[in-house]
Amino acid sequence: MPKCPNCGAEISCLNNYCSQEHKYMFCLVDDKPEYTEIRWYPTEHTNDYCCPECLEVIATSEDRAIRFLKGETQR
Repeated sequence: MPKCPNCGAEISCLNNYCSQEHKYMFCLVDDKPEYTEIRWYPTEHTNDYCCPECLEVIATSEDRAIRFLKGETQR
């Protein structure tokens, strides 16, 4: 099992924080605003894979995150 290079915790998964844009339909239902999500689109702005223990960034791409979890790289 890989260890976090920041805190040393043994981890089997990473938290993924990513930017995305959401598309909603906005309506008034009984005079109250209502949003219905139609779709979401990932963006390139943020895509951080972080240690679930210390929350420090370990990888910034899915490929690097996979390699880390497989023990193929430390960063």
